[in-house]
Amino acid sequence: MSQIVDNQSGEAIPAGTLASEVELGTHDRQSTAGNAEGEARSTPALSTANSHDGEVASANPAADQTVEFRQIADTATIGLIVIDPDFSVGFVNRWIIDRSGKDCKTIIGASLEDAFAIKRRSRLWSAISTCLASQQASFLSHYLNRRLLPLSNNQNDGSRQDIAQNLTIKPLWSDAKGDWCCLIEVFDVTVEVERERKLRKQAADLARAKTDLERVTYATSHDLKAPLRAVDCLTGWIEHDVKDIVDGKTLSDIRLVRRRVRRMHDLLDDLLRYARLDQFKGDKVAVNLPELVHEVANLMLPPSGFGITVTANVDQIVTDQRSLEFVLRNIISNAVKHHDQEQGRIDVQISDGDTFLTINISDDGPGIHPMYQETIFEMFQTLRPRDSVEGTGMGLAFVRKIVRNCGGEVTVISQPPARGTTFQVRWPHNANPTKTDQPSS
Repeated sequence: MSQIVDNQSGEAIPAGTLASEVELGTHDRQSTAGNAEGEARSTPALSTANSHDGEVASANPAADQTVEFRQIADTATIGLIVIDPDFSVGFVNRWIIDRSGKDCKTIIGASLEDAFAIKRRSRLWSAISTCLASQQASFLSHYLNRRLLPLSNNQNDGSRQDIAQNLTIKPLWSDAKGDWCCLIEVFDVTVEVERERKLRKQAADLARAKTDLERVTYATSHDLKAPLRAVDCLTGWIEHDVKDIVDGKTLSDIRLVRRRVRRMHDLLDDLLRYARLDQFKGDKVAVNLPELVHEVANLMLPPSGFGITVTANVDQIVTDQRSLEFVLRNIISNAVKHHDQEQGRIDVQISDGDTFLTINISDDGPGIHPMYQETIFEMFQTLRPRDSVEGTGMGLAFVRKIVRNCGGEVTVISQPPARGTTFQVRWPHNANPTKTDQPSS
């Protein structure tokens, strides 16, 4: 290895030696002293001479190397610390000095305990010991607001804020000492930690608000259903008592009240189920898709004038059958319920992709105007008056939430005045959507 010579000691120093060791190594540790600010040890004298070609050349390469290293280290945006084999501090850069509240003279040569108050049982001491003993690198991160090193930043109000740190501990060979040292890189992650803390707080606030909302929803629906049941019973008794003494108009009004009460009861049930959609997970089972669609159609008992056909290029998948069945049943029942004719046709096409199933449920009904194609997925929204089409207006809201919970999407394709509407459901292969009681649609 090529050698350079320390001007003060006259000792030969390998060119690969850590630059700081020329300035701070053990060979001159006893004879050096800090400068006026105590920030660095004495540096070998620099001398220059004119070369034959007129250029300025350095007569002390070791000193040049020291200065260059110090300049590089002091402009670094991270902290640098070199720990010697005897667990003393061999080098620190300006970043560390500025944030430690000490001068360089106090730190260099001091033990880890004296320089940085590092306890022997701490994670950092253990990592340094391992690095020096077996040259094993490690990484330590800020944890539970505990400082790894006593470092802080000045604030505008004159106070100091502790620095959250991530550290890398790496082995570093010292030719001068003929042994392994330890290089500690210190990264200031205070901003990231504070951002993470705020995000955690926001998440906790959202979770708390969601829990409170669910409690309010449950209490409201439970408390309101009791008087609704009472109103239904009372109007039923009135209807029974007066059916022979009042005219048809009065009986019709009484029955209308009872229908409205029952609708309100269904709305409260659906509101409660909607609030609980995220609480449960369904089990995955093997599902035969064509058979599932036929079962849904048979259970619905559509009017005799309606035909339902199924075409699929895939027969069986493993998914949450109950949730998929609910999605299909609500979309198909809507197609029948909102059809404007006594006869109609519903086509279900299922195609398999790399990660999604695409399920298109098409009808030949009146279509849905573009301005309402998002509205229909909102809670309590219907395109026709509820007195003409009975329902809570929650079915499609359930459909979208279930599909999105499993990582899919549902959209509407319709272009009036052309007839027909297609609901396109993208259902992931690995879908495990939320499990819920089947609400009324």
